[in-house]
Amino acid sequence: MFSHLSIQELLSKLEELGDQVPGELPQAILAKKQEAVIPLCDVLHDDSYWEAEDNMQWMPLHAVKLLGMLADPRALPHLVDALILACKVGDYSIMEDLPTVFGCIGPPAIPHLEEFIHANKGDNEFWYPRSTAADGLLGIALHHPHEQERILTFLHELFSEEDDEEFLGFAAKSLLNFSDPSSIPVLEKAFDRGIIDDYIIRRDDLLKKRVKPLGMYNNDLLHFYDPEQVAERQVRREIEYEKEYEKEYEKERHAAQKLEQREKSIAIELKRLEIANTLNERNVLPLTRKVGRNEPCPCGSGKKFKKCCFSFVKAPPPRQVLGNGFYFAKWADLQKAAPYDTILVLDDGTVQIICEGEEDSIKELLEKINIIKYPIRVKNIDVIYKKSTDEYRAFEIIREEDLTTAPYERMDTAVRYMREMNLNLS
Repeated sequence: MFSHLSIQELLSKLEELGDQVPGELPQAILAKKQEAVIPLCDVLHDDSYWEAEDNMQWMPLHAVKLLGMLADPRALPHLVDALILACKVGDYSIMEDLPTVFGCIGPPAIPHLEEFIHANKGDNEFWYPRSTAADGLLGIALHHPHEQERILTFLHELFSEEDDEEFLGFAAKSLLNFSDPSSIPVLEKAFDRGIIDDYIIRRDDLLKKRVKPLGMYNNDLLHFYDPEQVAERQVRREIEYEKEYEKEYEKERHAAQKLEQREKSIAIELKRLEIANTLNERNVLPLTRKVGRNEPCPCGSGKKFKKCCFSFVKAPPPRQVLGNGFYFAKWADLQKAAPYDTILVLDDGTVQIICEGEEDSIKELLEKINIIKYPIRVKNIDVIYKKSTDEYRAFEIIREEDLTTAPYERMDTAVRYMREMNLNLS
C-alpha cells in the first residue's frame, strides 16, 4: 500500500493521518532503514510539530517510536533533546516511551544519558526529564545485563551528593522497582541524610518485596498502530468533539441570553428617555417638589396633575426590573451581588461597571468612561482588580440618577456614550 512511496512522501502521509495511522505505514517507513533515520530526527527539531494542535502534533511521537524501532545510535542526541521538548509541551506519551527507546538502542545511549543527568544537576525544572533519563539507563540494564553493574554504580553515586529531592525521589523509586538488592543500602543512607522526597517514596517501601518490571522499559512501540487502538482513539475523539460542541453551544446560548438581557435593559432606559423627553417638552422636569394629584399640572396646561402629566411621571419602569431584578443601595451590597447581576444601581450617584479582559483592554475602557465632556463630568474612578472568572462577555453602564429628576440633556448624552462604548468595547 505504501511501499512505493519515498521517505518524504511517507512522512507527509504520517503527518496527514495524525493518530489514525494504519500499521502498514510505519512498517513501510521502517523498511527504509537507515534512510529514514535523519528525516525522523529532523521531525524532532521542527518546532511547528511540537507547537501544533492539529494532526501534526503527533509527528514527534511517531518519530520517537520509529527511531526506537530502528535503534540507530545517530538518533541519540535528538532523542535526548526530546526529553526536554516533550516535557515542555506536556507530551507524556513520548516521556513514557523514551526509556524503552533508549533500551532498544542499548549501550551507546549510556554516555548521552549520564551526561544529560549530570549537566542538569540540582535544577528542579528538569526533575522529570532527568528521572526519565535514569529510567532509560535502567531500560538498558534490563535488556543488556552485562551493563547492569556500570549503570547501577552510576545511579547509586547520584545519592552521594546533594541534588534536587524530587529527582532523587523518583530515581530512588525506579531503583527500588528494578529490584536489585544492592540499591537498598544506598537508599537507606539517602533516607538517613534526608535527601529524598518522602512524599514520592517512603523508607517503609524499601521493605516491600518487588518483582522486576517490564512496564516502561519494554513498551510495545508499535502497539499504537494496532487497528483496535486506532479505532479506540477515533471513538474517544468523537466523544470529545461531542462534549466540546455541547460546551460551545451552551456558551453561545448563554451569550445570547446575556445579549437579550442587555438589549432589554437598554430598551427600558430608552423608554425612560422617551418619557423624559415628553416631560421636558412640557416643562415638567425637573420636579422641584412633590406635586399632589389634584394640584395644577406643572406643565401649565391648567388641568389637574392627575388629568394631565401624572401618568407620564409615573410611567418610567422602576429600576428594580433591570438586571436580575435586584436593587443595590450600598457599596457593601455590591460585594454580595450574584455574577449575572450586570446592572447595579446605587442611590449615591455611583456608576458600577463589571468587565473582564486583558490589562490593555481594561485601560482602554477606563479611558473611554472617564468622560469630561459637557454635560457629563466623571468626578473620579475607583478600580478594583480581581481574578478573572470568564463570566462576563460585555459590560453595562448605569445612569447616575432617577430619570424623573435628572435633566434630559444629561441622560441623552449618557445614553449616547453608553451606545458608543457598548458598540466599541463589548
